[in-house]
Amino acid sequence: LLSPIILICLLIIACALASLFVAVSAAVAFCAAALVLFTALGTAFSIVAIIYGITQIGTFTPAGIYEIGIGILCGGITMLVGILLYNLIVRLAPFVYKKLVILVKFVIKQLKRLYEYAKGVFDK
Repeated sequence: LLSPIILICLLIIACALASLFVAVSAAVAFCAAALVLFTALGTAFSIVAIIYGITQIGTFTPAGIYEIGIGILCGGITMLVGILLYNLIVRLAPFVYKKLVILVKFVIKQLKRLYEYAKGVFDK
């Protein structure tokens, strides 16, 4: 009598836990793509701004220095965001995976306890 209900509950719980692993994997993939895209665009903008600033120094010095400063600032921001995304991928994702494995083990242990309890209640 209890088996269909337990199987449905197990299926729902397994799907929920699997969706957590898929969500973390998707977040890692998104961060990796964002890292590549942001690094490429930031580097390109930084180089263009620095080169344009160098060309402007000959005609209008303050504007050239301003453009070089913008290029350096963009390069620094690109490095900061790149380092943060890299650390998110390399350090935080494995930590989250380990915690998800601990959660799965805990849920399985609690489901075993629930099954034993329900089995004892229905046997009486």
